[in-house]
Amino acid sequence: MSLVTIAESAATGFTLIEVLCALAISSLALVYLMQSLGSSQRAARHLEDQLDARLVAQSVLTEQRQSFVSPSGLKAGDEGKYHWQLVVLPAASGIASMAPQGFAFYRLIVTVSWSPQGSLQLETVRLGR
Repeated sequence: MSLVTIAESAATGFTLIEVLCALAISSLALVYLMQSLGSSQRAARHLEDQLDARLVAQSVLTEQRQSFVSPSGLKAGDEGKYHWQLVVLPAASGIASMAPQGFAFYRLIVTVSWSPQGSLQLETVRLGR
């Protein structure tokens, strides 16, 4: 083996510093990738909670719309991890004047809450006696 052959074969590989730099860059990229995956999972869970709470609120409003609206009142209940509260109030005077004779408009306000510190509120107006 000549001296030229040994020098050429040594020049074709990576040095230890190059390998360590590549490992450091790869590990940083992996850390950022894992952080973004974690935040995506949290966002997906938050979105799922919001959608489920909206379904609960719409279900409560639909049930109330199908029944007789009683003047001002408060109802509450639980569905799974969600606690809901329905408040029935007389509508504001502006819309109240548009009600037919013998009827009145009522505001239906549903608030759905869940832990940790999640909350959603839907509001609608209903005609009642």
